[in-house]
Amino acid sequence: MGKRLTYCFFLFISVFFVAELLFRLLVFVKTPDGLLFNHDLVYSFAPHSIVYNQKLNNIGALGNDALPWVTQEGPLRVFLFGGSTSFSKHYMDSVEKYLQVYFDTPCTVISFGKPRYTSHQAKILAEQTFAQYQPDVAVLYLGINDTIYDTFSWLESIPNVGYLNWKSAWPPLLFQGIEYHVVQKRIRSTPSFPEGELRSEKILRDNVETIIDLAKAHNVQLVLSEFALGHPGKDPKLDSIIQEQEPIMRHFWGNLDSTVRAIKAHNGVLTQLASEYQLEYAPVGKMLPKTGEYFRDICHLTTSGNGILGKTIAKAVIQSIEKNNSPAGNLTTDLTGKP
Repeated sequence: MGKRLTYCFFLFISVFFVAELLFRLLVFVKTPDGLLFNHDLVYSFAPHSIVYNQKLNNIGALGNDALPWVTQEGPLRVFLFGGSTSFSKHYMDSVEKYLQVYFDTPCTVISFGKPRYTSHQAKILAEQTFAQYQPDVAVLYLGINDTIYDTFSWLESIPNVGYLNWKSAWPPLLFQGIEYHVVQKRIRSTPSFPEGELRSEKILRDNVETIIDLAKAHNVQLVLSEFALGHPGKDPKLDSIIQEQEPIMRHFWGNLDSTVRAIKAHNGVLTQLASEYQLEYAPVGKMLPKTGEYFRDICHLTTSGNGILGKTIAKAVIQSIEKNNSPAGNLTTDLTGKP
């Protein structure tokens, strides 16, 4: 009996070890090259890496290299913050193009947005970048990823649920994978958000107010933005794509009704903050038709969509600069470059 128990024990250990090794290998293969795990940001990208076919700069963001602030002279500096919808060269280039045409001066636009980033990461990045690089303007285009605080109701600040680090020694990665995919996603998550004010509203408000305070402290003009959804719309093809993706994304953004409700609430928070603190507010949702020409899914944009997003954000940046009487270039032209 003792030998049989010993045999079963070592068999279990061997099977578990092999399963752990195989699962760790799977996570390693699925982890993008250049991804760095970070406690406060959850993850970042390595400087000068290529991630999702995007070439990153010296601080692991999209755009030209970021240089420490040493003088007020130089190109207009605009930092973009958000989630995967901001991890777009088309969006960044569109903002840069319209600003350079308008001001007739060099302009540096850098996007710090990354997939799954929330207002928490935007706050941390503002803390890390405003003092060192002192951009002229910072833009927040975010909202949808903050629904993670409603779907995973136990999260308070760092949205670290679902991130598996193949390098971590303990606890076993296999246990972490089972906890996330079985317990957290399928049992504990609440994709149908409860009635009343959402948890995410206060979290978003607190994080954005911290960014507002940081912007004031470092003389950075802050622009807030409406977050655009492609649903509900009147494009059957786009609506079909969104409906098909709901089972995949509902554990993060909630089901479609919850997502729409949350974005409406989040946009309400951002509108209120823009009014309270007298900040420019970009009406992106009103400028983007809810069709497949502009949306690839519920929130990610096509090249045409990113063009409209960039132009709308650029216009809000220009209005912010003019309102605050910033000496940034030639203020006698409009977005088309005409006098």
